[in-house]
Amino acid sequence: MMRVYICAHARRAPTWCAQTQVLPSNVPLPDEQGPPLTAEDAAWLAFLEQTDPADLSLKEVAFIKRRALDRRDTQAMEILGYLYAQGVSVKRDYAEAYRWYGRAFLAGEKRVRPNLDLVWGLLQRYDLEAAVALTREFNALKEGELMPAVEAQGDPPLAGGQAPVAQGDPTGL
Repeated sequence: MMRVYICAHARRAPTWCAQTQVLPSNVPLPDEQGPPLTAEDAAWLAFLEQTDPADLSLKEVAFIKRRALDRRDTQAMEILGYLYAQGVSVKRDYAEAYRWYGRAFLAGEKRVRPNLDLVWGLLQRYDLEAAVALTREFNALKEGELMPAVEAQGDPPLAGGQAPVAQGDPTGL
């Protein structure tokens, strides 16, 4: 279409405009295809369709954590952030919620930023010590250090500076 426009509207048409042009006819698009699903990806999609987030067992939460850690799945990280922030199927823990939302954000899921800011405000309000530890952890991740294991929560915090403070007074998620 660009060629037709250029040839029709140019003051001095290029030489290739003199050549006859055969426009493609309307051809139906092929069926959607892509790489075949692996068994693990198929199990994950089936899990998402069939599972009720309000009634997750510990085994299902562990499955989501494994997916988030092993496959670096941002969707699984976001789900874990939500579960911990709301206290759904797990004990409410703003530090864990912030950790999982932060990992999703660092992995490229930019749409979790509002949730990240909201949980940060709640975390500072209720657990300042955990907020400082998370600040150091994410500053270290930003500097390129390896992601610490989830089970290593009792370890001393990593070196780093302060993270920005969320604006406003969030009242809930």
